[in-house]
Amino acid sequence: MTENLRDLQGGWQSLLADEERLFNRARELSRENWEKTDARSKAVREWWSVANAILWKYTRTQAQQNIYLEPMPIITMARLANIAEELSNGNVPSFVSDAATSGRPRWLKERHHIAYAIYYIEAAKRGEIQDRSHNKTVREIYGVSARAVQKWVEERDEICVGVPIRNLDSTLIEKKMRESGAVYQSIGRGIY
Repeated sequence: MTENLRDLQGGWQSLLADEERLFNRARELSRENWEKTDARSKAVREWWSVANAILWKYTRTQAQQNIYLEPMPIITMARLANIAEELSNGNVPSFVSDAATSGRPRWLKERHHIAYAIYYIEAAKRGEIQDRSHNKTVREIYGVSARAVQKWVEERDEICVGVPIRNLDSTLIEKKMRESGAVYQSIGRGIY
C-alpha cells in the first residue's frame, strides 16, 4: 500500500468516524428536546456536511482514481435511504427540517465562489499572498460588505466543504478568487 493510499484511507476512516459522532450528537440533542434549537440545527447541518463530503469523496475517488475506499459507507447510505423513504412518503424528517436556517440559503456554486475568497484571505494571512488589506480586496472584488466577509470567515467550515484547495498555489488561488468574485457580483449576490 503506498503512502498516498494509506493517507487516503486514513482520511476516509476519519470522515466515517466524524459522521457517526455527528449523527449520534444530533440524535442525542433531539432526544433531549423535541423542539428545534440552534444547537440541534447546527449539529444536523454539520452531519449533512460530513455526509455530503463522504458521498463526494467516495464517488470521486472511485471515478477519478479507480480506487475503492473501504469500508463502503453503508451506514451513511442507510441513514440517507431512511431520510429519502420518509420524504417519498410525504414526511419531512427532523434531519431535513432541522437543517433549515433562517435567511437565504447558499446554493452550491455560490459556496464555491465564496470559498475562494476565504482561501485567498487565509493565504494572505499566512504570507503566501502579498496583500495587507486582503479583506478589503475581497470586499471590492465580490461587491460585499465587511460584515459579509467576516461572516464568510466565521462560517468557513460550512462554506468550504467539497471545494478543492489541494495543489493550488497562491497565484492560482488569487486567480480563482478574482474569477469567482466577478461571477458573484454579476449574478447579483453583492451587498447583503
